[in-house]
Amino acid sequence: MIDVTHPIAAGMPRIKVLPEVRIEPVTQISAGQPLNIAQLHLATHAGTHIDAPAHAIDGGATIDQIPLEKFCGAGAVIGVRRDAGEEIPLHDVTEAVVEVRDGDILLLDTGWAQKFHDSAYDDHPYPSVELARWCVSHQIKMLGVDCITVDAPVVRRPKGFDYPVHRTLLSNNVLIIENLASLEGVSNQRVEVWAFPLKVSHGDAGHVRVVLQPMEGCAT
Repeated sequence: MIDVTHPIAAGMPRIKVLPEVRIEPVTQISAGQPLNIAQLHLATHAGTHIDAPAHAIDGGATIDQIPLEKFCGAGAVIGVRRDAGEEIPLHDVTEAVVEVRDGDILLLDTGWAQKFHDSAYDDHPYPSVELARWCVSHQIKMLGVDCITVDAPVVRRPKGFDYPVHRTLLSNNVLIIENLASLEGVSNQRVEVWAFPLKVSHGDAGHVRVVLQPMEGCAT
């Protein structure tokens, strides 16, 4: 099994509108207390997480309302290499060396996870709206990226930006995984995916540990 989840850590990268991630001790054995206990201060969209429809759609399903079968199943990891701020076109998926099937979980390996602790991480490639619409028409369960968001980088958004990729996917119940760790070891392979998020009551998202297992005989 391959873990493609970034560890939650104090001060970890996040969209700048979110508060700093903090992990603070509540009790410590070193201070004479019987147990180590910490408290976590973490926005729902910092770190590796799954967006629920409620994130972008008023009245949309919250993370605790989504059936478990949406979070696991067969999928494909597609390697794409695009520049900072460049759209990932549909043909990068449809002409890939590995087949994406209806009902799959689709993960895009852009290589951007390698920049997670670098300022360059904020200026990333992103799926086109055409690709998002294709995911809807092919009943893709979840679209995952190794970037901070599926929409255009914050630094490149025009005034009045309306999150077109988020809205296209989430309004049609295609879930989104953001901030995946490196997919290099499974790029251009079919995989089994397990990605069960925290069951946050009325949550617009849930932190998730994403685990992949390559399918025997399905590598390129």
